[in-house]
Amino acid sequence: MHGENDTQFPSRYELGDDLPSRHPISGSHLSLWDLTRGRRKLLGHCLALCSTVFLHGYEFVITAAVASTPAFQHTYGRKQRNAYIIPAAWLALWSAAGPIGIMVGSIIGGRLQDRYGRRSSLALGSLLSIVAAALCFVSDRPDEIDSRRGVFLAGKLLQGFAIGMLICMSQTYLSEVLPTTLRGPTIALLPMFTLFGQLIGAIIIHFSSKSGSSDYYRTAFASQWVVSVFTLTCAVFLPESPAWLLRVNEVGKAQKSKRRLNLAQEDTDLGASASSDSNDTSYLQCFQGGHRRRTIIVSFSSVLPQLFGLTLFSNASYFLGMVGMAAQTSLIFLILGILLGLLSTFVSIWYTAISMIVIVVVCTAGVWPASHVIASEASSLPLRAKTQAIGWFSFGLAATAFSIFFPYIYNADRGNLKAKTGFVMAAFTVVGFVGTYLSLPEMKDRSPSQIDRMFELDLPTKDFKFWQEDERTLVGQGHHMITLQALMITQVRHVFL
Repeated sequence: MHGENDTQFPSRYELGDDLPSRHPISGSHLSLWDLTRGRRKLLGHCLALCSTVFLHGYEFVITAAVASTPAFQHTYGRKQRNAYIIPAAWLALWSAAGPIGIMVGSIIGGRLQDRYGRRSSLALGSLLSIVAAALCFVSDRPDEIDSRRGVFLAGKLLQGFAIGMLICMSQTYLSEVLPTTLRGPTIALLPMFTLFGQLIGAIIIHFSSKSGSSDYYRTAFASQWVVSVFTLTCAVFLPESPAWLLRVNEVGKAQKSKRRLNLAQEDTDLGASASSDSNDTSYLQCFQGGHRRRTIIVSFSSVLPQLFGLTLFSNASYFLGMVGMAAQTSLIFLILGILLGLLSTFVSIWYTAISMIVIVVVCTAGVWPASHVIASEASSLPLRAKTQAIGWFSFGLAATAFSIFFPYIYNADRGNLKAKTGFVMAAFTVVGFVGTYLSLPEMKDRSPSQIDRMFELDLPTKDFKFWQEDERTLVGQGHHMITLQALMITQVRHVFL
């Protein structure tokens, strides 16, 4: 005897409202400006929270770009022929320190924000970021060169840990409070804030290197405090996530938080939040049942920017120095590449620099913002913080691997591939393209409950775009139609025969 929920036709579709239709979801016909009316307070809080992503880009370019400056190389490097260079082993460690910190920080942060709230995680991450900047600031004080390198490594590790907590919390918060119509456009801005942070950091490095001081890089390290203090201030004034408050049974506080965010009832879809306490969830649940597929989607989309060379581009100024470009010129090209990336939301050496700029523009217009949106939408609300943490752990793991890998293939004292490194990256982009086509579903304009339903039905990736709640027909990619009558006959036969 079969229960009514056991019957499926075909094997992964249920009869009724949850069948794909022949037409994709049309979405809202309102302009983005119209959609923001009445929600300016909400968007103000969300944009202020994006300062954590700005800090991510700012800190990474500061600590990466200084490696291309002569004063830093003289203090932390060793002499080879007529110039100072950073040994490949230490360069790889420094490059990997941030991503490793992100891996640990995101996992711990995912647990902390579920237990103590989103604001507490934001405040703790900001305080740790301030301490990390202080370690980098004093790292040149020890007499022994390995001690200087070690203190700088500790600062980068702690900074990565803080960044992991901050960006994991930010993406979770944004995906919880933003209404469906604004979730995609707003979260797609995260790469822009990353690039903006990188732009400001590169400009500071460029002009401070002209100051004539022998330790001008310390000014760049100290400037990180300004951004960290701002994110700490955000933690004071930011309303707590209503979704988290509901899950800890603080209904009154959740309503108050919704009023502070100026959220209308129709802006939120928190039914799943009210019925589940995220404190009782574990990371193991993210890999059980239907959540396994969603976690894999989040993890893969988080890794996509790395497959297109994000780690290599964050070290672009040092990399261009290895292929023969002067330090000041490489910094200018880094700034130009970031600027063109923001506007898009010669032979040998010059060709390499220009090619990197083009790739930044293309990735910023497509895969990078899309990866953030997909990662934010794919996870279920009760497991959202932990799934986001796993996604950023995957990002950090990929960034760590690439950070260790790349210096050994392009650095002068190792593989010395220089511009030929681009062929290696081309292979990874093919992997990213194939994986995207086969595994990432279309979730544009879907509410959390609709996304939950599609994953419960185990829809194939290609059918997410065409599924509608109110349709009674299933159109198979232009080949054939299964009518309601045929489905009913099949169901009767399945139950009684």
